[in-house]
Amino acid sequence: MTGEIPTYELYGEDSAAPELDILHCETIAARSTLHAGLISPHRHANLFQLFFLRCGTVRMTLDGNDLEPTTPCLLAIPSITVHGFAFTGVDGWVLTMPDVLIERLTAHAPDLTLHLDKPHVVDAVDQDVEALFSRIADEFSDIRPGRLLSIQACLELLLVWLARRLLIERQGGVSLQSKAEMHVRRFRQLVETGFREQRPLDRYARELGMTTTQLNRVCRTVLGKSALTVIHDRLALEARRALVYTSMSVAEVGYALGFSDPSYFTRFFVRAAKTAPSEFRRSQRERLRRNS
Repeated sequence: MTGEIPTYELYGEDSAAPELDILHCETIAARSTLHAGLISPHRHANLFQLFFLRCGTVRMTLDGNDLEPTTPCLLAIPSITVHGFAFTGVDGWVLTMPDVLIERLTAHAPDLTLHLDKPHVVDAVDQDVEALFSRIADEFSDIRPGRLLSIQACLELLLVWLARRLLIERQGGVSLQSKAEMHVRRFRQLVETGFREQRPLDRYARELGMTTTQLNRVCRTVLGKSALTVIHDRLALEARRALVYTSMSVAEVGYALGFSDPSYFTRFFVRAAKTAPSEFRRSQRERLRRNS
């Protein structure tokens, strides 16, 4: 259907590798030069992004607002936010990470969470911000011991910096959200707390004060997928993580995710990952050993 806003993992990519690393880091030039500096309006279904624009000029659209921020600046773009860019001579980095990582990092800091469900454009004339992005970029491309811990520590400091800056510049945020986007964001929060119980779809709909038909409609409008697919995607993500990072057997992973029958879990995983759980575990652990 023409006129629809595309939903991507990374821009221009319809799917990505299993989300096993905590985030993706690349220079803005690396992505924008693939598209002659023009990034058409799009959104990400489950990904939060932080941009640091060190220099250059940018024209951007952010949830329907046309902006031309001065550099250096930091852009915080939560999932579902429609955004697009026209970059000219921009130098900097973009960090892309799953929403569940942000939720995990801010679980004990609700004052941070309040600021991260809306897009923001913030002046970043601060050497500390540039140094944190640079450190993350260095760690991301390296394989030294403690790589992930170092990245996570830098990311936590960036989130604290952003929250504190927004308290000073209360007018610095852009916060336009459609009702459908608000429903989807709340739905995904509920899924995050209940996916292991395999709650039925109508329970989520009741908690949101809508019918399952309405919930499916807003999910398809905003995410391009059904509400049930959102739930299954979250289950599959947790299954992939458990298979790679825990010693649980395949059957135990299934039980932990609410599957009463190991064969049903295996069929579910094969549909989601196009490979059997045991084969996925073997191939991903081999990949991690090669990169360690």
